[in-house]
Amino acid sequence: MAFTFKDSDFATEFGTGTLATDTTINVAVGDLCVVVVTGASAGVFCDALTDTAGNSYTVRTAIIFSFINLVIAWTIATSANASNIFTAGFDDEITSARKNIDALVFTPDGGDTVSFDVTASGGSSFEASPWETGQANTTGTDEVIVCGILGTGGGITTSNHEIPDGTAATVDINDFDLSVFYRIATATISNCEGIEDTTGSAGYAAEFVSFKSVAAAPSGQAFRLRAIEKYFMPIFDNITGKIKQIGQYIRGMIKGKKRVIGGQCARPLSP
Repeated sequence: MAFTFKDSDFATEFGTGTLATDTTINVAVGDLCVVVVTGASAGVFCDALTDTAGNSYTVRTAIIFSFINLVIAWTIATSANASNIFTAGFDDEITSARKNIDALVFTPDGGDTVSFDVTASGGSSFEASPWETGQANTTGTDEVIVCGILGTGGGITTSNHEIPDGTAATVDINDFDLSVFYRIATATISNCEGIEDTTGSAGYAAEFVSFKSVAAAPSGQAFRLRAIEKYFMPIFDNITGKIKQIGQYIRGMIKGKKRVIGGQCARPLSP
């Protein structure tokens, strides 16, 4: 019951139209794909996400503060492609704007069931350090949490990316005013949030999403075999013990030794 980080790719541009990742990622069936898309214009936000494999994505509601926005899309791949490209579509593909896309792919243990767990968002039109999402309690003991935070720029840099506050996260991208970082957790997290320090005050938009992995239940046949084993093994062990006792008694009789059985002394066999 665990996730493994597989690969990621980032792309950015100032322009119109869609935005795709630069390089390919090998996506297998069952992989968790989480894509963070941002726009430096309140009216230019991601409203569709597609990939080469043809997977269907859940596109979350845009987090909008000041003139910037951040959207997270995700899927559990049902189609594979060894050279997968992720492409974001926008509600306004005519207006030029700075756009970013960062795609992360995680692989769960084989046979595990992966599902969306919790999310929390935050932001401000103008705020000093730190910048943070809202908080939520995760429910899984094997989780991956992905956080994206976009600032309005102005030469501000960010550091100390954590999930939650006080626990260092793995940074995937920290450039073009966008930070994307994640954590693979092996226990539930109370008051989970994404948080980072900044060198100044500005507007920002932020959100984290979490996913849990649960080991598959044993099949019906495997479950029945385990139940049979649990019930009958003590009986088999008891019978085996009795057979050993009888064998020891017989060997003793053959050697002419006395054995006490049921409180009576058995006579040795005559030669």
